[in-house]
Amino acid sequence: MHSSNQQRGLSLFLVLIAVFLIFFVTSLLEDGNSIASSSVPSKNIRDHQLEPADIKVPVPFGRRDDSIHANHIVSRSAKEGKATQISKRTLTFEQALVIGEDHEKKLSGERTQSRWSTTGQLVETGWEIKPSGEEPDYYAAIYGHLEGEIKHSDATQVEAVQDKAYSNSDVDVAQPGTHGFFLNEYNVPGRTIIGISNFSPAYFLREVQQANDPIPLKDKLPDVYSWSDVVWVNWSKLAGDSAGSLKYLFKHNVETADTVAIIEYLRGGSSNTGSDSNSGSDSNSGYADNNHIWNSSGSDSGDDTGSDAGPTIEPLEWPGLNFPKGTQGYQALLGTPHGKGIVWMIVGHPNEMPGKDLESITIFTTEKEEGEVVYNLLFTLSG
Repeated sequence: MHSSNQQRGLSLFLVLIAVFLIFFVTSLLEDGNSIASSSVPSKNIRDHQLEPADIKVPVPFGRRDDSIHANHIVSRSAKEGKATQISKRTLTFEQALVIGEDHEKKLSGERTQSRWSTTGQLVETGWEIKPSGEEPDYYAAIYGHLEGEIKHSDATQVEAVQDKAYSNSDVDVAQPGTHGFFLNEYNVPGRTIIGISNFSPAYFLREVQQANDPIPLKDKLPDVYSWSDVVWVNWSKLAGDSAGSLKYLFKHNVETADTVAIIEYLRGGSSNTGSDSNSGSDSNSGYADNNHIWNSSGSDSGDDTGSDAGPTIEPLEWPGLNFPKGTQGYQALLGTPHGKGIVWMIVGHPNEMPGKDLESITIFTTEKEEGEVVYNLLFTLSG
């Protein structure tokens, strides 16, 4: 009898062990599936990855494709009183001032000539340079207010597409093309470049970068990847010996969340004063509080989350708001991603542009099809 009880007890013990083992193995399998699925980051995870410090921030502006925009803007018709609604903002005014101060030091400091100067170098790093179809005359009503004679008929549209396989100096493995593209208009007699539609290789690589990828994003970039380098090569090829005469750089249809956040902050002052004149005033009085969003009525919504609830773009026709060098507005706009590209173009070409400086930055809006209001920036260089 005692032996029978021991056998039953042993059987029960073995059953309990078997149940425990089954539960343990099942848990391991579920954890493995969870780990496997998390190796492919969601869009939210990817959006919050830190950008490597030495990568120039991807700057999308120009014509928009909602399917590839991370920081997209939902368009509305201004004629219906809805304008354009911004879905994300990250850069604060104080942060922009700090970055802008650093950029001003670069402009006043020692300059080093960029080693990228020929179309051949672009081709070697996977770029295809080709003419583009004629673009609309975006700024016909503005040219008459600028120095010299600027005619749209003198302009040449060039598209640079980074869609060829390449290897770089960091990773000796062929990489597929990134599909980065820079579409710009070059007007040599008018001394003008217009940024029409620009998405850097870094922008697209960030969209597909895996969280557990052993190769950092910065090491995957082609050796020539920045807007300032690619656009300068195209400009200097067209302009030849007169490349250093560059005077005006327009950025059409600005959509980058960081840049739009600073534009909206600066416009808070004009909303309160009721003045959209080209006065160059940039006193802090009347500006929105830091991190706060202004809605279409000009009042402070108190929303510092960057949600879809605000702000909206209201028309700010030429002459818009102009911020000369020495003003806080100038410094803050210089600290945006768009300002950074201009700084690098200037400081990277002292041979062609010795002593060249950035005199002012102007914010204004234009209307696209069906009354869509878009932001524009004009960077005016010295000389």
